[in-house]
Amino acid sequence: MTLDQNALDRLNERAGRIGTDIGWELEVSKSPAGNHFGVQASDSEDGNFVLGPVSEDTAEREIESLLDRLEAGTTVILRDDEGTVRAVDR
Repeated sequence: MTLDQNALDRLNERAGRIGTDIGWELEVSKSPAGNHFGVQASDSEDGNFVLGPVSEDTAEREIESLLDRLEAGTTVILRDDEGTVRAVDR
């Protein structure tokens, strides 16, 4: 299943709402080639991808799954000892 612009916009809107709730700026982005996607998290410092790259065929499902887990609190985003931003299951 391909991820069209409407689905990408919807995922970005949802990511923004959840990011606000959990204290991170979340953005769904598309690779320049357009066939891979990811979720980037940032705070007051630099951020990085916490999901991806995922293929266009599975992107919507994988992104929705991450957002569901973040919203439920079963996954959290944190900065590790080396300063890398990660999504970690509780």
